[in-house]
Amino acid sequence: MRVLVGGLLFLCGIVISAEPAKVVFVLDGDTLFVSREGQRSGEKVRLIGIDAPETTANAKALKWARGNSERLQASIQAGLQAKSALMQKLPRGTSVDLQYDKQLFDPYHRRLAYVFANGEFINAWMIENGFATPMTISPNMKYAPLFKDLSLKSRKLR
Repeated sequence: MRVLVGGLLFLCGIVISAEPAKVVFVLDGDTLFVSREGQRSGEKVRLIGIDAPETTANAKALKWARGNSERLQASIQAGLQAKSALMQKLPRGTSVDLQYDKQLFDPYHRRLAYVFANGEFINAWMIENGFATPMTISPNMKYAPLFKDLSLKSRKLR
């Protein structure tokens, strides 16, 4: 159960600090552009603990495909599906709560956050529904065990 009271998120009986924001748009299956209260311009938010396939044939996608064009196309298609799912889940203007872990920004200057919206833990939802896989990068490991469990359950269902 999730309840937001005065900037505090109550999740399964645990009090967690959260910051409200609004979705401006979805960049891909693991990155949003949001507007936080008091900001003139928005910023990129990378969902902590998950990795969705790429949506273009960039260096990461090419490395993963290892020269196999069919594998590359399948990966890009999966990335577009992940982006579409996240766009449906978080359309423009959706209110979200951003929860942070130990490291606030990644090397690409994206804010790192766990995202909650409409009573759901979005990072977990992406894994649970097969749109993303767990990607644990220290020191942000608060939900790593949950993400691993959801991934195993998701694979069993497919």
